Amino acid sequence: MSNSKGADIHNWFDKMTEALIGDLSQQDNHSNSCVFLDSKTINLLIIYMMMNKEMEISKKNMHQGEQLIEIEKEIDALIAENNQQFKELIKEAKKRS
Repeated sequence: MSNSKGADIHNWFDKMTEALIGDLSQQDNHSNSCVFLDSKTINLLIIYMMMNKEMEISKKNMHQGEQLIEIEKEIDALIAENNQQFKELIKEAKKRS
């Protein structure tokens, strides 16, 4: 990870932590629950989110790959059909000459 991305994530995390703490201090005392996670747990959550994103991307790529295979089959069929027609035209041209 580059330093700028790491700094951006760190800044984002700091802002989110400040916002959560600020929200807790501004709320009425109806709910005093708050969860602070250690770095290992946070890392696991981040990895989990990234893995889900990677799975979504790979599913999209797989779908695109299937479409490419279908297009390739259609192109092969067109080439075979045109090849046969060209052979027939050449055969007819040879007969006439």
